[in-house]
Amino acid sequence: MPGIPGRRSPFVPPLLLVGYLLLAPWKVFFLGPVALLLLLSRPRTWREWFWIGVTALAAVSLWRVPGNLSEQLVRSAGLFFTGAFVVASLTGIRSGFGRAVVAAVAATVATIGWSAAFGIRWADLRAAVVTTLWTGWRLVFPEMPELPPEGAGIAAGASGELAAQLAAATRAMGDFFPALLFLTALAGGALAATWYHRVASAPVGPAPGWFRTFRFNDHVIWLLVLALGAAIAAPEGPLAVIAQNLLVAVGGLYAARGLAVVRWITATLSPIYTVLLFVMVPFLLPLAVACAVIGAADTWLDLRRRWPLPSGEM
Repeated sequence: MPGIPGRRSPFVPPLLLVGYLLLAPWKVFFLGPVALLLLLSRPRTWREWFWIGVTALAAVSLWRVPGNLSEQLVRSAGLFFTGAFVVASLTGIRSGFGRAVVAAVAATVATIGWSAAFGIRWADLRAAVVTTLWTGWRLVFPEMPELPPEGAGIAAGASGELAAQLAAATRAMGDFFPALLFLTALAGGALAATWYHRVASAPVGPAPGWFRTFRFNDHVIWLLVLALGAAIAAPEGPLAVIAQNLLVAVGGLYAARGLAVVRWITATLSPIYTVLLFVMVPFLLPLAVACAVIGAADTWLDLRRRWPLPSGEM
């Protein structure tokens, strides 16, 4: 019964998995943790071996496909994330989203260090991201020019306007690539924790807690204030890249917290609303900003304490 807060719907994880695999640009953040955790939990059922085979084969296939600089960096980040996520799971962090946050932060630090060690420049990485995305758009819309146009008036007609809009979105994806990679890793890791405990017969570590209880240290709000202040100051050069991506990444964290608050308040409604919210928030900026505001407000107001669940359960 979806209206009972203490019961989990069997349909939500599969729906979220399908949505992630269809919409997320980088699948390794789900595939790697699930495959490795299942191997570590001494699999003994056909279902576990089936998912080990599927996830491992998919991960290896993605790894073997030749890629440019951005795709190679994503694969390296995926390896760092997988290792950190497994360690976080073994240390007993109960929240699946909490494990994903810890692993994503660790993977971010490791990836930055890896990039610095190999002399990878931001300009080259951003150019590789833009090239990869634009190549994908041209496969869908063959009439697009070979290179992203610089302005809205580059070509007349609907196709020219579409090219300008796609070019602007592509460049924005390049500008915010680190933050988007971080947020994709969060979603993949949280889903991996849920799916692993759904598949494994003897899972390692505690089962993930309810997403609606997700929260993190309230002092992170100062990081959000710092990022917002730096972005408003409109710096140039590397500082601008850091400030903008930090704002998007931390804002995404607070949007997730706000989404958890919304799910807490609507706990008596059908879990299908969880799926709809997860699908809509990344693509509707006003909704994402609203969730981030709710998440930030929860720092001081502790909104979930003001709306106790009807059953009194967590």
